[in-house]
Amino acid sequence: MTKILVISLLSSLVVCTFTQQNGLSIGDALNNFASNLLRVTAEEAGNDMNLALSPYTVWSLLSIIAEGSRGNTARELEISLNIPSEKTQFRKEYKSLQGLLQNKTPNVTLELSSGIFTNKKHPLKQSFQRRTKEFYDADIMPVDFKNLKASTEFINNYISKATNNRIPDLISPDDLRDAEIFLTSTLYFKGDWQNPFNQTATKKAPFFNEKGKEIAQVNMMYLSGFVPFLRLEALKSQAVLLRYGDGSKMAMVVILPMKGSSVSEVLSLMNRMPMRTILEKLREAEQQFVDEDVNVYLPKFSISSDLNLNIALDKLGIKDVFDSQKADLLDMVSQYLYISRFVQKAEIVVNEEGTEASAAAGASAIYKQQSPKFMANRPFIYSIVDSQARSVIFNGVYRNPKTALN
Repeated sequence: MTKILVISLLSSLVVCTFTQQNGLSIGDALNNFASNLLRVTAEEAGNDMNLALSPYTVWSLLSIIAEGSRGNTARELEISLNIPSEKTQFRKEYKSLQGLLQNKTPNVTLELSSGIFTNKKHPLKQSFQRRTKEFYDADIMPVDFKNLKASTEFINNYISKATNNRIPDLISPDDLRDAEIFLTSTLYFKGDWQNPFNQTATKKAPFFNEKGKEIAQVNMMYLSGFVPFLRLEALKSQAVLLRYGDGSKMAMVVILPMKGSSVSEVLSLMNRMPMRTILEKLREAEQQFVDEDVNVYLPKFSISSDLNLNIALDKLGIKDVFDSQKADLLDMVSQYLYISRFVQKAEIVVNEEGTEASAAAGASAIYKQQSPKFMANRPFIYSIVDSQARSVIFNGVYRNPKTALN
Protein backbone atom coordinates (compact mmCIF):
# COMPACT_ATOMS: atom_id res chain seq x y z
CA MET A 1 0.00 0.00 0.00
CA THR A 2 1.33 3.44 -0.91
CA LYS A 3 1.82 6.14 1.67
CA ILE A 4 0.53 9.69 1.94
CA LEU A 5 2.53 12.33 3.76
CA VAL A 6 0.43 14.85 5.63
CA ILE A 7 1.75 18.11 6.97
CA SER A 8 -0.18 20.64 9.01
CA LEU A 9 1.81 23.72 9.76
CA LEU A 10 1.46 27.09 11.28
CA SER A 11 3.91 29.85 10.66
CA SER A 12 4.86 32.82 12.80
CA LEU A 13 1.90 33.13 13.29
CA VAL A 14 -18.92 31.88 14.26
CA VAL A 15 -21.19 31.16 15.75
CA CYS A 16 -22.56 28.49 13.42
CA THR A 17 -26.06 27.11 13.27
CA PHE A 18 -25.05 23.55 12.46
CA THR A 19 -25.68 21.10 15.28
CA GLN A 20 -24.72 17.44 15.12
CA GLN A 21 -26.55 14.48 16.51
CA ASN A 22 -24.45 14.70 19.66
CA GLY A 23 -25.57 18.31 20.16
CA LEU A 24 -22.23 19.95 19.31
CA SER A 25 -21.99 22.99 17.07
CA ILE A 26 -19.14 23.03 14.57
CA GLY A 27 -17.30 25.49 16.81
CA ASP A 28 -17.69 23.19 19.82
CA ALA A 29 -16.54 20.23 17.71
CA LEU A 30 -13.34 22.10 16.85
CA ASN A 31 -12.80 23.27 20.44
CA ASN A 32 -13.28 19.77 21.90
CA PHE A 33 -10.76 18.40 19.44
CA ALA A 34 -8.37 21.27 20.23
CA SER A 35 -8.56 20.56 23.96
CA ASN A 36 -8.07 16.80 23.52
CA LEU A 37 -5.20 17.21 21.06
CA LEU A 38 -3.36 19.61 23.38
CA ARG A 39 -3.90 17.26 26.33
CA VAL A 40 -2.47 14.15 24.66
CA THR A 41 0.33 16.08 22.95
CA ALA A 42 1.34 17.67 26.27
CA GLU A 43 1.30 14.24 27.94
CA GLU A 44 3.60 12.86 25.27
CA ALA A 45 5.91 15.89 25.42
CA GLY A 46 6.48 15.65 29.17
CA ASN A 47 6.74 18.23 31.93
CA ASP A 48 9.76 20.13 30.62
CA MET A 49 8.68 20.84 27.05
CA ASN A 50 6.94 23.94 25.74
CA LEU A 51 4.34 23.51 23.02
CA ALA A 52 3.01 25.51 20.10
CA LEU A 53 0.14 23.81 18.33
CA SER A 54 -2.46 24.68 15.72
CA PRO A 55 -5.44 22.39 16.34
CA TYR A 56 -7.45 24.16 13.64
CA THR A 57 -5.08 23.13 10.84
CA VAL A 58 -4.98 19.53 12.13
CA TRP A 59 -8.78 19.37 12.46
CA SER A 60 -9.20 20.99 9.04
CA LEU A 61 -6.81 18.63 7.28
CA LEU A 62 -8.29 15.54 8.90
CA SER A 63 -11.78 16.72 7.90
CA ILE A 64 -10.59 16.81 4.29
CA ILE A 65 -9.10 13.31 4.66
CA ALA A 66 -12.42 12.13 6.14
CA GLU A 67 -14.09 13.19 2.88
CA GLY A 68 -11.98 10.60 1.08
CA SER A 69 -12.32 7.80 3.62
CA ARG A 70 -14.75 4.89 3.98
CA GLY A 71 -15.77 2.23 6.48
CA ASN A 72 -14.05 2.09 9.85
CA THR A 73 -11.40 4.57 8.73
CA ALA A 74 -14.16 7.14 8.22
CA ARG A 75 -15.89 6.27 11.50
CA GLU A 76 -12.72 6.74 13.54
CA LEU A 77 -12.11 10.15 11.98
CA GLU A 78 -15.71 11.29 12.43
CA ILE A 79 -15.82 10.26 16.10
CA SER A 80 -12.49 11.85 16.96
CA LEU A 81 -13.19 15.05 15.01
CA ASN A 82 -16.79 15.27 16.28
CA ILE A 83 -18.13 15.52 12.73
CA PRO A 84 -21.15 13.72 11.26
CA SER A 85 -21.12 10.86 8.76
CA GLU A 86 -23.72 12.70 6.66
CA LYS A 87 -21.77 15.82 5.74
CA THR A 88 -24.09 17.92 3.56
CA GLN A 89 -24.81 20.54 6.21
CA PHE A 90 -21.38 20.21 7.82
CA ARG A 91 -19.67 21.17 4.54
CA LYS A 92 -21.70 24.37 4.33
CA GLU A 93 -20.96 25.29 7.93
CA TYR A 94 -17.27 24.46 7.53
CA LYS A 95 -17.08 26.84 4.57
CA SER A 96 -18.88 29.50 6.58
CA LEU A 97 -16.55 29.02 9.57
CA GLN A 98 -13.46 29.25 7.41
CA GLY A 99 -14.72 32.46 5.81
CA LEU A 100 -15.49 34.02 9.18
CA LEU A 101 -12.11 33.10 10.64
CA GLN A 102 -10.12 34.71 7.83
CA ASN A 103 -9.26 38.21 8.93
CA LYS A 104 -7.08 40.99 7.56
CA THR A 105 -7.10 44.40 9.22
CA PRO A 106 -4.26 46.85 9.96
CA ASN A 107 -3.70 45.27 13.39
CA VAL A 108 -4.80 41.64 12.93
CA THR A 109 -4.08 39.14 10.14
CA LEU A 110 -5.31 35.56 9.97
CA GLU A 111 -4.80 33.65 6.73
CA LEU A 112 -5.69 29.99 6.08
CA SER A 113 -4.89 27.67 3.20
CA SER A 114 -5.05 23.97 2.28
CA GLY A 115 -3.11 22.28 -0.49
CA ILE A 116 -3.30 18.80 -1.99
CA PHE A 117 -0.41 17.73 -4.22
CA THR A 118 -1.16 14.60 -6.24
CA ASN A 119 0.71 12.15 -8.42
CA LYS A 120 -0.06 12.93 -12.07
CA LYS A 121 -0.48 9.21 -12.77
CA HIS A 122 -3.07 8.70 -10.00
CA PRO A 123 -5.45 11.67 -10.03
CA LEU A 124 -7.94 12.31 -7.28
CA LYS A 125 -11.48 11.12 -7.83
CA GLN A 126 -13.63 13.84 -9.40
CA SER A 127 -16.21 13.78 -6.60
CA PHE A 128 -13.48 14.26 -3.97
CA GLN A 129 -11.88 17.06 -5.95
CA ARG A 130 -15.22 18.85 -6.34
CA ARG A 131 -16.07 18.66 -2.63
CA THR A 132 -12.65 19.74 -1.40
CA LYS A 133 -12.51 22.69 -3.80
CA GLU A 134 -16.09 23.85 -3.23
CA PHE A 135 -16.38 23.49 0.53
CA TYR A 136 -12.79 23.32 1.86
CA ASP A 137 -11.22 25.79 -0.57
CA ALA A 138 -8.33 23.39 -1.15
CA ASP A 139 -5.75 24.02 -3.85
CA ILE A 140 -5.25 20.83 -5.87
CA MET A 141 -1.98 20.60 -7.79
CA PRO A 142 -0.55 17.64 -9.74
CA VAL A 143 3.20 17.06 -9.33
CA ASP A 144 5.72 14.47 -10.51
CA PHE A 145 6.87 12.79 -7.31
CA LYS A 146 9.49 10.82 -9.26
CA ASN A 147 11.34 14.11 -9.76
CA LEU A 148 12.02 14.59 -6.06
CA LYS A 149 13.99 17.80 -6.39
CA ALA A 150 11.43 19.62 -8.53
CA SER A 151 8.43 18.46 -6.52
CA THR A 152 10.14 19.42 -3.25
CA GLU A 153 10.88 22.92 -4.53
CA PHE A 154 7.34 23.32 -5.85
CA ILE A 155 5.73 22.34 -2.54
CA ASN A 156 8.17 24.38 -0.44
CA ASN A 157 7.45 27.46 -2.56
CA TYR A 158 3.71 27.02 -2.00
CA ILE A 159 4.19 26.66 1.75
CA SER A 160 6.60 29.58 1.95
CA LYS A 161 4.11 31.87 0.22
CA ALA A 162 1.23 30.67 2.41
CA THR A 163 3.23 31.33 5.62
CA ASN A 164 4.45 34.80 4.68
CA ASN A 165 7.91 33.36 3.94
CA ARG A 166 8.34 32.17 7.53
CA ILE A 167 8.83 28.53 6.49
CA PRO A 168 10.81 28.46 3.23
CA ASP A 169 12.17 24.88 3.39
CA LEU A 170 9.76 22.68 5.30
CA ILE A 171 10.37 19.41 3.49
CA SER A 172 13.32 17.61 1.93
CA PRO A 173 13.32 15.20 -1.03
CA ASP A 174 13.41 12.26 1.39
CA ASP A 175 10.03 13.36 2.78
CA LEU A 176 8.45 12.75 -0.63
CA ARG A 177 10.10 9.44 -1.39
CA ASP A 178 7.39 6.84 -2.24
CA ALA A 179 4.66 9.44 -1.67
CA GLU A 180 1.55 9.47 -3.85
CA ILE A 181 -0.25 12.39 -2.24
CA PHE A 182 1.04 15.24 -0.09
CA LEU A 183 -1.46 17.28 1.92
CA THR A 184 -0.78 20.49 3.80
CA SER A 185 -2.76 22.97 5.84
CA THR A 186 -1.34 26.33 6.89
CA LEU A 187 -2.30 29.15 9.20
CA TYR A 188 -0.62 32.52 9.60
CA PHE A 189 -1.59 34.84 12.43
CA LYS A 190 -0.21 38.22 13.45
CA GLY A 191 -1.93 40.43 15.98
CA ASP A 192 -1.13 43.62 17.88
CA TRP A 193 -2.46 43.87 21.42
CA GLN A 194 -5.44 46.16 21.86
CA ASN A 195 -3.73 47.30 25.08
CA PRO A 196 0.04 46.83 24.62
CA PHE A 197 2.26 45.92 27.54
CA ASN A 198 4.48 48.75 28.77
CA GLN A 199 7.94 48.04 27.34
CA THR A 200 9.71 50.05 30.05
CA ALA A 201 7.99 47.92 32.72
CA THR A 202 9.39 44.61 31.42
CA LYS A 203 11.84 43.31 34.01
CA LYS A 204 13.69 40.14 34.94
CA ALA A 205 11.64 37.96 37.29
CA PRO A 206 11.83 34.38 38.59
CA PHE A 207 9.85 31.58 36.95
CA PHE A 208 8.90 28.52 38.99
CA ASN A 209 8.04 24.94 38.10
CA GLU A 210 4.88 23.24 39.35
CA LYS A 211 6.65 22.16 42.55
CA GLY A 212 7.40 25.78 43.42
CA LYS A 213 11.12 25.62 42.62
CA GLU A 214 12.68 28.53 40.74
CA ILE A 215 14.03 27.26 37.41
CA ALA A 216 14.89 30.41 35.47
CA GLN A 217 14.71 34.17 35.14
CA VAL A 218 12.34 35.51 32.46
CA ASN A 219 11.60 38.86 30.87
CA MET A 220 8.30 39.48 32.63
CA MET A 221 5.96 41.90 30.86
CA TYR A 222 3.51 44.04 32.85
CA LEU A 223 0.09 45.47 32.00
CA SER A 224 -2.31 47.28 34.29
CA GLY A 225 -5.74 47.88 32.84
CA PHE A 226 -9.27 46.65 32.34
CA VAL A 227 -8.82 43.00 31.39
CA PRO A 228 -11.46 40.24 31.64
CA PHE A 229 -10.34 38.11 34.58
CA LEU A 230 -11.74 34.92 36.15
CA ARG A 231 -11.11 32.50 38.95
CA LEU A 232 -12.28 29.14 37.61
CA GLU A 233 -12.74 26.85 40.59
CA ALA A 234 -13.87 23.94 38.40
CA LEU A 235 -10.58 24.18 36.48
CA LYS A 236 -8.46 24.94 39.53
CA SER A 237 -7.11 27.94 37.66
CA GLN A 238 -7.33 31.62 36.84
CA ALA A 239 -7.87 33.04 33.35
CA VAL A 240 -7.43 36.36 31.57
CA LEU A 241 -8.42 37.44 28.07
CA LEU A 242 -6.06 39.73 26.15
CA ARG A 243 -7.56 41.22 23.00
CA TYR A 244 -5.93 41.94 19.65
CA GLY A 245 -6.69 44.83 17.31
CA ASP A 246 -10.06 46.47 17.84
CA GLY A 247 -10.95 43.67 20.26
CA SER A 248 -14.04 42.48 18.44
CA LYS A 249 -12.67 39.16 17.17
CA MET A 250 -9.26 37.83 18.08
CA ALA A 251 -7.89 37.36 21.60
CA MET A 252 -5.49 35.28 23.67
CA VAL A 253 -6.82 33.39 26.68
CA VAL A 254 -4.18 32.55 29.28
CA ILE A 255 -5.14 29.87 31.81
CA LEU A 256 -2.92 29.73 34.89
CA PRO A 257 -3.25 26.70 37.21
CA MET A 258 -3.61 27.62 40.87
CA LYS A 259 -0.74 26.75 43.17
CA GLY A 260 -0.97 23.06 44.01
CA SER A 261 -2.53 22.25 40.63
CA SER A 262 -0.78 21.48 37.34
CA VAL A 263 -1.09 22.01 33.59
CA SER A 264 -1.89 18.31 33.12
CA GLU A 265 -4.67 18.41 35.72
CA VAL A 266 -6.21 21.54 34.19
CA LEU A 267 -6.08 20.08 30.67
CA SER A 268 -7.93 16.99 31.94
CA LEU A 269 -10.56 19.15 33.66
CA MET A 270 -11.12 21.14 30.45
CA ASN A 271 -13.02 18.15 29.07
CA ARG A 272 -15.79 19.20 31.48
CA MET A 273 -15.55 22.91 30.77
CA PRO A 274 -15.16 23.68 27.05
CA MET A 275 -13.59 26.87 25.72
CA ARG A 276 -17.02 28.22 24.78
CA THR A 277 -17.97 28.21 28.48
CA ILE A 278 -14.71 29.85 29.50
CA LEU A 279 -15.23 32.61 26.93
CA GLU A 280 -18.81 33.14 28.07
CA LYS A 281 -17.66 33.46 31.70
CA LEU A 282 -14.93 35.91 30.70
CA ARG A 283 -17.52 37.98 28.85
CA GLU A 284 -19.73 38.00 31.97
CA ALA A 285 -16.76 39.12 34.05
CA GLU A 286 -16.05 41.88 31.54
CA GLN A 287 -19.61 43.19 31.83
CA GLN A 288 -19.79 42.80 35.60
CA PHE A 289 -16.51 44.48 36.49
CA VAL A 290 -16.38 47.40 34.04
CA ASP A 291 -13.44 49.77 34.57
CA GLU A 292 -11.77 47.65 37.25
CA ASP A 293 -8.08 47.25 36.56
CA VAL A 294 -6.16 43.97 36.66
CA ASN A 295 -2.40 43.69 37.03
CA VAL A 296 -1.18 41.17 34.44
CA TYR A 297 2.32 39.72 34.43
CA LEU A 298 3.19 37.53 31.42
CA PRO A 299 6.61 36.35 30.18
CA LYS A 300 7.88 37.33 26.76
CA PHE A 301 8.40 34.07 24.91
CA SER A 302 9.04 32.42 21.60
CA ILE A 303 8.19 28.75 21.07
CA SER A 304 8.82 26.56 18.04
CA SER A 305 7.44 23.01 17.84
CA ASP A 306 8.19 20.42 15.19
CA LEU A 307 5.89 17.51 15.99
CA ASN A 308 5.02 14.09 14.61
CA LEU A 309 1.37 13.73 15.64
CA ASN A 310 0.88 10.05 14.73
CA ILE A 311 0.98 8.86 18.34
CA ALA A 312 -1.19 11.71 19.66
CA LEU A 313 -3.85 11.10 17.00
CA ASP A 314 -3.72 7.36 17.71
CA LYS A 315 -4.50 8.14 21.37
CA LEU A 316 -7.53 10.11 20.16
CA GLY A 317 -8.82 7.03 18.34
CA ILE A 318 -7.53 7.76 14.82
CA LYS A 319 -5.79 4.48 14.04
CA ASP A 320 -6.77 2.81 10.77
CA VAL A 321 -5.72 5.70 8.54
CA PHE A 322 -2.08 5.11 9.64
CA ASP A 323 -2.28 1.32 9.10
CA SER A 324 -1.15 0.15 5.66
CA GLN A 325 -3.36 -2.95 6.01
CA LYS A 326 -6.54 -1.22 7.26
CA ALA A 327 -6.64 2.29 5.79
CA ASP A 328 -9.57 2.82 3.43
CA LEU A 329 -9.19 6.06 1.44
CA LEU A 330 -10.78 4.78 -1.74
CA ASP A 331 -13.15 7.75 -1.91
CA MET A 332 -10.06 9.90 -2.45
CA VAL A 333 -8.24 7.95 -5.16
CA SER A 334 -8.62 4.56 -6.86
CA GLN A 335 -5.58 3.14 -5.13
CA TYR A 336 -4.83 1.73 -1.69
CA LEU A 337 -3.22 4.49 0.37
CA TYR A 338 -2.42 5.17 3.99
CA ILE A 339 -1.03 8.13 5.96
CA SER A 340 2.65 7.58 6.71
CA ARG A 341 3.24 10.65 8.88
CA PHE A 342 1.18 13.53 10.19
CA VAL A 343 3.53 16.29 11.19
CA GLN A 344 3.09 19.91 12.22
CA LYS A 345 5.53 22.76 12.48
CA ALA A 346 4.29 25.66 14.55
CA GLU A 347 5.79 28.67 16.20
CA ILE A 348 4.60 31.60 18.26
CA VAL A 349 6.20 34.85 19.38
CA VAL A 350 4.64 36.85 22.23
CA ASN A 351 6.03 40.26 23.20
CA GLU A 352 4.90 43.70 24.37
CA GLU A 353 3.45 44.68 20.99
CA GLY A 354 1.44 41.54 20.32
CA THR A 355 1.66 38.01 18.95
CA GLU A 356 2.92 36.37 15.79
CA ALA A 357 2.03 32.75 15.44
CA SER A 358 3.00 30.38 12.76
CA ALA A 359 0.81 27.65 11.76
CA ALA A 360 -19.83 20.29 30.23
CA ALA A 361 -20.29 21.34 32.87
CA GLY A 362 -18.28 22.23 35.93
CA ALA A 363 -19.28 25.24 37.90
CA SER A 364 -17.18 28.34 37.63
CA ALA A 365 -17.10 31.29 39.93
CA ILE A 366 -16.16 34.79 38.94
CA TYR A 367 -13.70 36.20 41.42
CA LYS A 368 -12.57 39.80 41.72
CA GLN A 369 -10.75 41.73 44.35
CA GLN A 370 -9.27 45.20 44.47
CA SER A 371 -6.69 45.38 41.67
CA PRO A 372 -6.28 41.59 41.34
CA LYS A 373 -2.97 40.19 40.17
CA PHE A 374 -2.53 37.62 37.39
CA MET A 375 1.07 36.49 37.79
CA ALA A 376 2.06 33.94 35.13
CA ASN A 377 5.33 32.98 36.83
CA ARG A 378 4.70 29.24 36.63
CA PRO A 379 3.56 26.87 33.83
CA PHE A 380 0.41 27.96 31.99
CA ILE A 381 -1.84 27.20 29.01
CA TYR A 382 -2.50 29.71 26.25
CA SER A 383 -5.03 29.77 23.40
CA ILE A 384 -5.61 32.17 20.51
CA VAL A 385 -9.34 32.34 19.88
CA ASP A 386 -11.85 33.97 17.58
CA SER A 387 -14.20 35.57 20.12
CA GLN A 388 -17.10 35.84 17.68
CA ALA A 389 -16.80 32.25 16.54
CA ARG A 390 -15.77 31.15 20.03
CA SER A 391 -13.29 28.86 18.31
CA VAL A 392 -9.70 27.96 19.16
CA ILE A 393 -7.26 28.35 16.27
CA PHE A 394 -3.98 27.99 18.17
CA ASN A 395 -2.95 26.80 21.62
CA GLY A 396 -0.03 25.54 23.62
CA VAL A 397 1.76 25.21 26.93
CA TYR A 398 4.56 27.32 28.41
CA ARG A 399 6.52 25.27 30.94
CA ASN A 400 10.24 25.81 30.58
CA PRO A 401 11.85 29.23 29.95
CA LYS A 402 15.18 27.51 29.33
CA THR A 403 13.92 26.13 26.01
CA ALA A 404 11.88 29.18 25.02
CA LEU A 405 13.46 32.36 23.75
CA ASN A 406 12.39 35.41 25.77
